[in-house]
Amino acid sequence: MSKASSDIKLWVSVEELIELGGRIARPASQTKKRVHTHLMGNHASIFKGRGLDFEEVRQYTRGDDVRLIDWKVTARTQKPHTRVYSEEKERPTYIIADQCTDMCFASQGTLKSTQVAELGAMIAFTTLQRGDRVGGTIVADDGINHLKPVRSKKHVVHWCALLSQQSKVVLEKKRIVEQTSKLEEALHGLLGLAYHDANIFVLTTATKISQRCAEQLIRLAQKNKVIVFDFYDPLDDMNLPVPVPVTDGAYQYLHEPHKEFKLSNPFIHLFKMGVGHVQISTAKTTSSQVLNWLKQQNAR
Repeated sequence: MSKASSDIKLWVSVEELIELGGRIARPASQTKKRVHTHLMGNHASIFKGRGLDFEEVRQYTRGDDVRLIDWKVTARTQKPHTRVYSEEKERPTYIIADQCTDMCFASQGTLKSTQVAELGAMIAFTTLQRGDRVGGTIVADDGINHLKPVRSKKHVVHWCALLSQQSKVVLEKKRIVEQTSKLEEALHGLLGLAYHDANIFVLTTATKISQRCAEQLIRLAQKNKVIVFDFYDPLDDMNLPVPVPVTDGAYQYLHEPHKEFKLSNPFIHLFKMGVGHVQISTAKTTSSQVLNWLKQQNAR
């Protein structure tokens, strides 16, 4: 599944994920001002709860607190409206981690499936540090594992254990199967959970984004913050005309050349529709790339 090399990181333990997640989350706990990156938080205050700073009145959306309905505006417009306060906005986080066997690849550095586990842990710990709920979905060859959003360290540690376990399971697979439909299923399930004001992170590769996936991402981005983390390998940039076999002696994988976007529409179309796009290379450490991206976001 990976090119033969003793330097390639094949798997990550739950202890490593917990340490990595905690290390990334610590700088977020020191933030005292409003920040604008999805990982570091979107709150005007470091305190949780319903604040006094009125922000707007908007049309009621399924999932809103009925106690905040503005009855005067509702009566005038004949449509339910709710009041929004700047400190009241909770931003639960949903993570879709693609750990199918076709993500178990790297020509150097770290397997894509292992990087997915690392980034999934970073996002979960940072969300917990921010005081919000975090939920996750692991997409595997044999099914989808959902964890509902919860605000507790025990829950996040359990999430890390699942990520670590699955990153090890994919190493033992004998057959590579692309699971675009599983990703579509996971996104479809999220449409019924993330009604508004959620942070949604999809950890996969651009070659897995089908037309149906793109449509679901656009729908989610209409009322949520959505970012696709696109994991790629240096071989993906070689513009190979056809898939090439890669082997480590025990496994053989028909590697598909990476494309910026698999659809006829370029990825920039999703960006214009509010879907973020961040590339993560197997040749570099996951944490260094995430921290560099965060610095670029905070500099804007």
